[in-house]
Amino acid sequence: MLLALGAIRASIVFVRVLAGVTAVGYIGLLVLWAFDGPIGVAPHGDVWPLSLTAIPAVTAVVAYPRPPVWGYLAITTAFTFVIAERSSSSPDATVEALEIALYSAVFCSIFVGCSVAAIANARRLDASIVASAAKAREHAAAAARERERARFEALIHDGVISTLLMAGRGTLDSVAGAAQAQRTLAELADVREPGGAAISTDELDERLRSLLATYTVWVDFLRGPLSELALPADVAEALESATAEAVRNSVVHAGPRVRRAVLFSVTDDAVEIVVRDDGRGFDRLSLPPGRLGLTRSIEARMRAIPGGSASVVSAPGEGTRVSLVWEAR
Repeated sequence: MLLALGAIRASIVFVRVLAGVTAVGYIGLLVLWAFDGPIGVAPHGDVWPLSLTAIPAVTAVVAYPRPPVWGYLAITTAFTFVIAERSSSSPDATVEALEIALYSAVFCSIFVGCSVAAIANARRLDASIVASAAKAREHAAAAARERERARFEALIHDGVISTLLMAGRGTLDSVAGAAQAQRTLAELADVREPGGAAISTDELDERLRSLLATYTVWVDFLRGPLSELALPADVAEALESATAEAVRNSVVHAGPRVRRAVLFSVTDDAVEIVVRDDGRGFDRLSLPPGRLGLTRSIEARMRAIPGGSASVVSAPGEGTRVSLVWEAR
């Protein structure tokens, strides 16, 4: 009873100590029963301690390592033989005692074996849980490093390489280019300090309009329904940067005389920005797998924020549609 209650309420140390006391106490009982004078015939033909051997054998499993447990079982079997022989008045007392001892050994071995297996499996499970937790920590650290690397790559691509490329092609206003360079330097300075105050949808609207004004080509800005929704700073940054990269890709790759538009809409729990053009389009399967503008600056950047997603739909001669979505959770 104490063991059962201890298993629920007490610590494992208390349970093991109590189990050890029970196992040793049973051995003491057998010693006293076997050598405290002649036993004679037991009432009803039974010696009651022999009917309890399985219980202390299981407590020994809880208290001791595996090799001593089997030794404990051998000791109780030997005492079972001695007590059974001394308590019998049969002419074949030795044979009968041997039968009783062997039966007791086999019977108790079943419970001992099951208990040993259960404890071994529990230990393996504990070790597996510890290993899994360590693996999870390693994967989380690797994922964090990958997100940081992707953020750096996207920032360098969007703020440095793309700006230099567009300035060289004459598709970026010089004043706007200087402002873009300053923003990039500021982002590089605080890239390790994510977070910040929440951004309103109106402020994001202004940011997107200012972004489109930096291009020498015309980009329509279509404002859909705008609900009041506060955006975390990193979410607003990801949406703005991914939009900028989608527009840059259109300016660089869609071709001349192309109509471009950005549609910005906000519901009570989601933001969607669609960048589309009717340019030359492309075959997604033909793109190099490591193309940073599409994979890092748009898709990976949106996936890196909780609730973020991006889809790119395009086909040769049918234009391109980039959808950026963030859902509040």
